[in-house]
Amino acid sequence: MIGSVGSVLGEENINVSFMSVGRIAPRKHAVMAIGVDEEPSKVTLRKIGEIPAIEEFVFLKL
Repeated sequence: MIGSVGSVLGEENINVSFMSVGRIAPRKHAVMAIGVDEEPSKVTLRKIGEIPAIEEFVFLKL
């Protein structure tokens, strides 16, 4: 998942400022939090949300 999400962001030239990941067990449910330097476009967010293994996706603008 890290590679899939990173590839989408890289294709759009969006820099990742931080990333935190965790999981309950190998190949089980996991969580990923990513900080980016610029707000992704709606198209980029849609591409991330369409990654097959992603069950839930939320974008927060702080």
